[in-house]
Amino acid sequence: MKNLAWTLALRFLFFIAIVLLFAYISYGQSIKNYKFPNDYRGIIHLHSELSHDSDGKFEDIVEAGKNNQIDFVVMTDHWSPELYEKSKKGFFENILFIAGAEISKNEGITILALPLPNNFTPEDDWKRNVASLRKQGSLALANHIEFSETGQLVALDGIEIINLHAHILQQSKLGLIYTYFQALLPWNWNLAYIFNDVPNLPRWRYLNQYEPLPAFAGNDTHDNYRLFYKIGPKLGSYDNTFKLITTHIWANELSEKSVIESVKNGQSYFAFEIFGKSKGFRFYAINNESVFLPGSIVSQTREKETKNQKTILTVQAPPHANPRDTTLRILKNGKAIKEGRGILLIEEISEPGVYYAEIWKDGKPWIFSNSIKIVDR
Repeated sequence: MKNLAWTLALRFLFFIAIVLLFAYISYGQSIKNYKFPNDYRGIIHLHSELSHDSDGKFEDIVEAGKNNQIDFVVMTDHWSPELYEKSKKGFFENILFIAGAEISKNEGITILALPLPNNFTPEDDWKRNVASLRKQGSLALANHIEFSETGQLVALDGIEIINLHAHILQQSKLGLIYTYFQALLPWNWNLAYIFNDVPNLPRWRYLNQYEPLPAFAGNDTHDNYRLFYKIGPKLGSYDNTFKLITTHIWANELSEKSVIESVKNGQSYFAFEIFGKSKGFRFYAINNESVFLPGSIVSQTREKETKNQKTILTVQAPPHANPRDTTLRILKNGKAIKEGRGILLIEEISEPGVYYAEIWKDGKPWIFSNSIKIVDR
């Protein structure tokens, strides 16, 4: 009886494997002629000597970008009347630099302007600043959302889901002391040990219940944090922080326009790259043989007289991912609906909702996509 049970179990597993194989092949046929856009790695939110609280040199930013294969950098120095003229714009060493600005906190809202318009002067009203930026074709992104009310964030074009600077300072005093002494250890130069979770993730999930709200990772690099005040190794150097977290866009070309559109639409994802390079990650939907990336709205037919049209969601880990310590997750309206360990996760759905993907590596946060919205036609 025991041998019979094992035989039946093996046959069942073999049957399931065949079904999954054919399903994967059929899905693959749907995208065989689809050319995925390029994956561009970027840095959003950092400061240079053009800010009052930084002494970082532009040359060091370029060098850090080259060292870490960065494709684009959105500069966000604190706003000043001369900032637009002094800001670097265009390509330097094949890295695209976009001049943005950080606009001071007002009623709990701090704004990143992407890009900074010429002749823009902030007012003491964050709503007017948002309207002014949009009127000039710029995005108004919320950063330092730890100070913002959840209801305010839906009025912005996107939110900074993680801020390296704030993430460190939000700890208790004992936590800061522990972090400080941990950083003295040479193998902790990258501060990776502080990323056990993403504190703003539940908030973002709540905001994503009904309508997609694009998110990005903020480095908030100032290049002036040292272990011993003004001496000792830098904890917040450009080179170090560029290794920690990045924001990626999918686009056919690298230009200021493509970066702005991808961030606005949410055709992007952010990654804690200290746990592994993320290029090669994909999250997409297939519906009626068409492929949809994050930032898309998928219309599917749900009529009584016809069979409900299905949408296939696929999460694909980067090629180098180890399936033994990689957990993939698909979420709908802020709640996980499917989870699995490996490098590929596929789910067939028919219900409308806001869907997005997460990948965790050995329990650590790794890759987080923006949303695909599925609606009934």
